[in-house]
Amino acid sequence: MLAAFLHSGAQTCNDPVNVIYGLTNAGTIHPINVNTGVAGPAINPAYPGNAPDQSNGLGYNLLNGKFYYFKRIPSSTIIEFVSFDPATNTYAILSNPATTSSVYSGSITANGLGYYCWDTQGTLFYYNIPSDTWTTITSTIVDQFGKDVDSIIRLNGSGDGAIDGYGNLWILPSSNAMYGLFKLNGPLPTTAVASVTVEQVVAMTAPPAKFIGISFNSTGQIFMCTSTDKLYRLEDNMSLTLLSTLSLSMGDLTSCNFPLAVLAAADYNFIATIINGNVKLSWKPSQQQGSFTYILERSADNRNWNVIADGNDLNFSVNKISFVDAAPLNGRNFYRVRVVSTGNNTTYSMVRTIEFTRENNFSVYPNPVSGDLFIRNGNENAYVTIFNESGIRIRTTRITGGLNNIDVKTLSRGKYFVNIRSMDGNSSSFKIIKQ
Repeated sequence: MLAAFLHSGAQTCNDPVNVIYGLTNAGTIHPINVNTGVAGPAINPAYPGNAPDQSNGLGYNLLNGKFYYFKRIPSSTIIEFVSFDPATNTYAILSNPATTSSVYSGSITANGLGYYCWDTQGTLFYYNIPSDTWTTITSTIVDQFGKDVDSIIRLNGSGDGAIDGYGNLWILPSSNAMYGLFKLNGPLPTTAVASVTVEQVVAMTAPPAKFIGISFNSTGQIFMCTSTDKLYRLEDNMSLTLLSTLSLSMGDLTSCNFPLAVLAAADYNFIATIINGNVKLSWKPSQQQGSFTYILERSADNRNWNVIADGNDLNFSVNKISFVDAAPLNGRNFYRVRVVSTGNNTTYSMVRTIEFTRENNFSVYPNPVSGDLFIRNGNENAYVTIFNESGIRIRTTRITGGLNNIDVKTLSRGKYFVNIRSMDGNSSSFKIIKQ
């Protein structure tokens, strides 16, 4: 087996810095030069049996040198999940997951023992390679803010996934209108669970076009391709750099390796929390040698950034730097730290998101909420009524002027409407998410 692995590795993944692999909808697998976008000749021969149908979900197994993917996706009349061995030029038809919905994503684990994918309904599946068996993991995926990521997957329909050297699963949902990036931290579940919590890395925002593939090179750089055949690199500051136009249409990408240094900017451990209507932001100073300048930036759309603090505005301690934003924006606030070192080398932290809801003289936060819901009331007295998504009144509470809190821990997870009516007859309504 070792000889076969070395032989096939030399043939297929001999340049993991500059070459990733792509799969066309016709089921052909091609090496892609990330610098030029040029796709090499197909490495797999013609298929026997049924013709390919929207082939997708490509993953490469370093352990046995095989590619795993859907030759025919589950929404086809006949499903075919297959492996291809480039060392022997042979295919194997494998067992199928318990879904009839399309699958546009797939990735192999670093240990070569499993394959993860999710369907367009947001259900996560695990395939055990040695036993040729599938497990339905969960259909409930939420992010660190309590928002439904499975509903984001259902709404946007396309995308891809990749696994890094730490065993984290990177989830890329996308449509022509929106895309985002989430990370399910390892160790990944291999048996059914009620739900999984992912970390939002890139908040849902407008893409240049629908993303349909994601992969890493050996240095941890993230590459993503679009349905318009453009290849992009995702930078540490979460911006996109257009690299090239693909010479051949690809429906999916896969990595040849499992890097450890993926988006190293996350090492700053950047945290954003709501405290008394303000946003407290804190992070760790760089552990590298040299002189560093820290600049705190805020955005309303995750694209256009403004400096809100730097230098003397920041609070420094031995192991932490912090700042309090006393005037957050109404609605969604995106925060990041720009770190400039000697020689003007620039890195960025992960982007953190805080959402405030304000109207007239009222503000409601946090949203989503898990414990206490805080209401800042600019009037002397008011009544707060909470309704569930069906419009049924849950409770009514009287509040006074200033900052009030309502314990909502006992509410079931889901959407609610908060109506605030002042004594002079003015009223405002807010939608909140209970996580």
